[in-house]
Amino acid sequence: MLSSLISWEKKLYILSFFAIFIIIFLYPNSSKAQKMLFTEEQQQVENQNQTQLFKEPEWDGVYVVDNLGNYHELISISGAKVQKMKGVFTGEKYLSITIIPKEVNHVSWNNFKGFFFKGQQLIQEIQINKVKHQPLGKVGAFLEGWPGGDQYRLVDPQVNLYATHMRCKTKLDSSYCEFKDRDLIKKYLGDGRIPFCLSIRAGESPEKGGKVYIVCFEE
Repeated sequence: MLSSLISWEKKLYILSFFAIFIIIFLYPNSSKAQKMLFTEEQQQVENQNQTQLFKEPEWDGVYVVDNLGNYHELISISGAKVQKMKGVFTGEKYLSITIIPKEVNHVSWNNFKGFFFKGQQLIQEIQINKVKHQPLGKVGAFLEGWPGGDQYRLVDPQVNLYATHMRCKTKLDSSYCEFKDRDLIKKYLGDGRIPFCLSIRAGESPEKGGKVYIVCFEE
């Protein structure tokens, strides 16, 4: 009887030893496996967010791309009045564009990275030019029969910044472009100061499906 009791005590001791051994051995590995699984899931979520962040827009249009890779669609001009003008004091000829102020796109220069053009029709022909806001633009627009409008002056229409001062990655139906020299462009468009503006014509004439945009950069 005594020997049988001792035998059971040994068996219980051995079973307890193995149970403790298994717990000690498996728990760290289980924690490690859970940690690895969590890390993989977290990485997948981060990769998914990153993919969504840099996912190209689905719809045709012109977009501003910021420093984080987000796309912001620009508002195109629904209507404009373009007139050939002549400076009173200088005699210089220029084009005056009268538009609705709410259709002017205001963009942060410090957070601006590039332009994204989406759509085969829009990337066929792209023209980017310097424009200046007229100090008395609202008065001029009122006198021209556009109450509530504003005026911009097209400068150097022969200088296409898209062709001369941008580098682009072009695909079948899209083109992403950045300025080659930001400081040079800032100096050209705004004499080194902010705000300054430019016009974008994407595609052919508006009558043939093209779009026109006014973009003014601010701090």
